[in-house]
Amino acid sequence: MVTWNTGRRRAVAILVACVVGVWLAALAARPALAHDGDSDQASVLVLQAIGIIVNEPGDMDEISDKVDDALKAPDKEGVDLAQVQAAKDALDNGNMDKARTLLQQSLQGGAPMQPAAGEETGTTVVHDPLNPRGHLAGGDWVLLAISVLALVLGGWLAVRYRPPQSVRVLRRQLGTPPSDPTPSS
Repeated sequence: MVTWNTGRRRAVAILVACVVGVWLAALAARPALAHDGDSDQASVLVLQAIGIIVNEPGDMDEISDKVDDALKAPDKEGVDLAQVQAAKDALDNGNMDKARTLLQQSLQGGAPMQPAAGEETGTTVVHDPLNPRGHLAGGDWVLLAISVLALVLGGWLAVRYRPPQSVRVLRRQLGTPPSDPTPSS
């Protein structure tokens, strides 16, 4: 019969779980592995600048870097550089809304393809972030009630149909040899 050292196995399992947890937390904490500044297309850099304006409006250095990189990019196709320069001037004056509008127009005005509208694929329009909803609507309450009922039913079924013996008792029973039902004479 093979016996396992459960204390050692448990310690190894906890150690592995901790290492994996720390590794995943470190990966989640790092920013996306993007190629910052690797793009040579002004249109991509302008879109990145607009995205930073929308999501991180306080990061003026990063926004200015993206706009400067767009002005210096070798591939200027699809971008009106006069409007990008005007957006840079607006950024220098602290007018973030005007800079965003000018950057948006610089893409739409000089785009080689027909711009998409709204949320369609290929759009160059960057919308404001969505505000989270405050209160639950009627359908949300129904889904919440169904979820709670499913959890309660699952808990009740787990208690109702659990075996009378614990796992420890079953392991002990499997470890002992079976008794002979007929008495030896």
